[in-house]
Amino acid sequence: MEIVALKQIIISGGKHYPLYIAFIQASKILEISNVPNFQLDDSEELLATNLKKTPVKKWQRPLNEEKRTNIINTFNDSGEFMPNPVLLSQNPYNKNIEIKPEPKVIGGQTSEMWSIIVPENEKVLWIIDGQHRINGLGHKSCKQKLNHVPVVLLLNEDNSYSPTDFAKIFAQVTT
Repeated sequence: MEIVALKQIIISGGKHYPLYIAFIQASKILEISNVPNFQLDDSEELLATNLKKTPVKKWQRPLNEEKRTNIINTFNDSGEFMPNPVLLSQNPYNKNIEIKPEPKVIGGQTSEMWSIIVPENEKVLWIIDGQHRINGLGHKSCKQKLNHVPVVLLLNEDNSYSPTDFAKIFAQVTT
């Protein structure tokens, strides 16, 4: 699957953080992403052990079915739409898949757009912020599942991001 995006580099503390802005169908985001969340049936011991390890692999709350259902009902062809972007990152634990953005060539000219090729039906991305929106909008019963959702994509070029960075970003955007 090709994702066409704009790219910007954010510099902070001497580090370079590449950001891509794009639009992806809600149902496609579900196909290529998962959420680094713990499960309702995870034991307290497992949660505590996970939180002591660095990097933490599961730090988001489980999917709340009531929230997802409310989103499906609110946006199910009601004339409403979701303009709020979803925050996605490259899954740092999926080492078998390398994502290499390339400048997009249009009419023989290099453009400001970037082409990001990701395999379909592979969970190569994490949903850092927006799990309920995507699980609602992309649900098979939602009439907006084929609509495009704005996304901000954090790709780990030159080891710009660590799994710990993603957990920290999640904490920043959700508080």
